[in-house]
Amino acid sequence: MFIYLITFACALFIINFASKNKNNPPIYYGSITIVILLLSYIAGMRDIGVGTDTITYTESYFRNGSAYTGIPEIILEQDLPFDKAYLILNYIGAQITNQTWIALLLTEFIITIFLFWGSTLFFKENKGLTIFIFLYLFIFYNQSLNFMRQMCAVSICYVSIYYSIKRKWIPFSILIFIAYHFHSSAIMGLIVPVIYYICLIKNKRIRNFYLFLSILIGLLFYTSFYYILNIIGGMNSMTEIYADRYGAQSSYSSIGNFPKAQLIIFIFIYILLFISYKKNIIKSVINLYGIVIHSFYILMFLLSNYIVYLYRISFYLYIIDLTLISIILASKQITKPLKYSFYIIIIFSWYYEYILNNSCETYPYSSQILGI
Repeated sequence: MFIYLITFACALFIINFASKNKNNPPIYYGSITIVILLLSYIAGMRDIGVGTDTITYTESYFRNGSAYTGIPEIILEQDLPFDKAYLILNYIGAQITNQTWIALLLTEFIITIFLFWGSTLFFKENKGLTIFIFLYLFIFYNQSLNFMRQMCAVSICYVSIYYSIKRKWIPFSILIFIAYHFHSSAIMGLIVPVIYYICLIKNKRIRNFYLFLSILIGLLFYTSFYYILNIIGGMNSMTEIYADRYGAQSSYSSIGNFPKAQLIIFIFIYILLFISYKKNIIKSVINLYGIVIHSFYILMFLLSNYIVYLYRISFYLYIIDLTLISIILASKQITKPLKYSFYIIIIFSWYYEYILNNSCETYPYSSQILGI
């Protein structure tokens, strides 16, 4: 547990220092680079087995990636049972060393470099970068040690969402394309901007109609998830092996009892969004966007008790949810007792989920390389 806490503390100290030197690019980006390397190093040095999916596919991807003679060969290969972007990442790693730790290190490097790319864009004109990284570390870092390919896709989509808001459709499309080839769930990256542009509609009746319609479509999609996955697998728009895996209801039926700490976090976020609306901390349309995103996220989280894969798809919403909440928390209009209560709940939730319940099987952290 302490290796995580020490890593998080060091990362947050450096990011806080970077935030105070935002107007000094060498210090700002230099500090962020140190954090990216730190998080990547801790992830890369871990043993196979720290993170469930390291056992599932790390060695198979690395072995298959190292068998190719070049990146063009991977791109031109037809009917691969692997996601090509992640296979290319493993091929690159195999050119450096024949040890699998390089694949783990490069995976976390991709996740964190896109995460910080996105966060520096979103927080370029807003305060709250340190808060956002705090929330990411205690909510998502352990997930990134397990759901490696998907977290690559989530972080890349995170950047793409910024470009969709700025109506820069070429970089948006390129990033979605790359994210999809890390993990096919990246199609969720197409939905998040749609919600944003619905919230921008000035006519309240039309906007509310589309929001209501989107909720109905969402419910239809969530409740018909297995059937849709079977169609997707048949159309070959999702790697068929994963469509079969995530469509297997008997194997992926429930995430277990609903955690009370998570319920408190849900309520806290609604309270913060309500305060933001009342005190005009962020623009009303962005506040509405936050409420809709948070509500969709909760809906997916609740339904994941029946269809567990929805929990993982919800990451694409939650990362935006946390971005908006970080901006609100950075405001002086939010009282310190409320802020610190929220932070304590986040830390407790991390301890309960990743340490006591060993979600993602990332605890205890072990590393033969580091002698831990």
